[in-house]
Amino acid sequence: MFQRILFPVDFSPRSTSIAGAVRAYAAASGAEVYLTHVLELPELVMTMPEFPAYVPPDMQAVYRDNAKLRLERCAADYLGGVTVRHVLLEGEPASQIAQFVAENRIDLLMIPTHGVGGFRRFLIGSTTAKILHDVRCPVWTAVHDDDNDNPPPHAIRSPKTVVCGVDFAPSSDAVIAYTDVLARRTGAHVTLVHAVPKISSRPTNYMDVDFDAHMTQEARLKADEVQARLGTSFEVTIVPGDPAEVLRQAAVEKGADLAIVGRSHLMEGFASIQSHTYDVINKCPCPVLSV
Repeated sequence: MFQRILFPVDFSPRSTSIAGAVRAYAAASGAEVYLTHVLELPELVMTMPEFPAYVPPDMQAVYRDNAKLRLERCAADYLGGVTVRHVLLEGEPASQIAQFVAENRIDLLMIPTHGVGGFRRFLIGSTTAKILHDVRCPVWTAVHDDDNDNPPPHAIRSPKTVVCGVDFAPSSDAVIAYTDVLARRTGAHVTLVHAVPKISSRPTNYMDVDFDAHMTQEARLKADEVQARLGTSFEVTIVPGDPAEVLRQAAVEKGADLAIVGRSHLMEGFASIQSHTYDVINKCPCPVLSV
């Protein structure tokens, strides 16, 4: 399923904490790991506030050599047993990563929700947010834990229990089909999760119709129709509520080690699961694979 996995690192504990998961996914698929660091070379060094000094080429070479050495050490320390290619890029991280993904047929990008730098609860780091918006390949994001600067390592096995958030819009077919391929490769148990929207402006019962029950039944019929068309037979959970919260609760109840959602470059309709991608990543108790 995966042939080329891109694993960008900034050498912070957050980025190295997902190395075990990267190794597990690569080993399960026989994929190559492109271990990547984006170097932001300074053009000036502030020796004194009023007298910035130009950084000469030989000093820039030192930065490059040091970054290459750190990539080699990172591979040796965390990615033993899989094929690793070292890639050193230069420039603005998000744009360089997006360009590399486009030019090198990357199948999977694996990143934490944020790396070094300032961060606050319920926000995705700016680099990660740009990547989620710009890249076209599936993106695996680690569990969002902004209270811990030294997060524990992520699971070192491929996923075995998966929850897949769907809204049964046409784009959901691709998400379910992708999940089916992953499940066949890994033997994972999959539950499709659909959130029935709750509308506070109308009564729960109107003209003797229980709207929540009616919409749940309609969603279940749609789920049966989609699965019959795709040839899948996943368990289905349909619950009224906010999509991100419904998926979070399902992940907790199922003990999921991966959640899958459609991303569609974050430009789908407001009511769709795609529009809630950031919220899903922030709330989910397990890694999220957005496709």
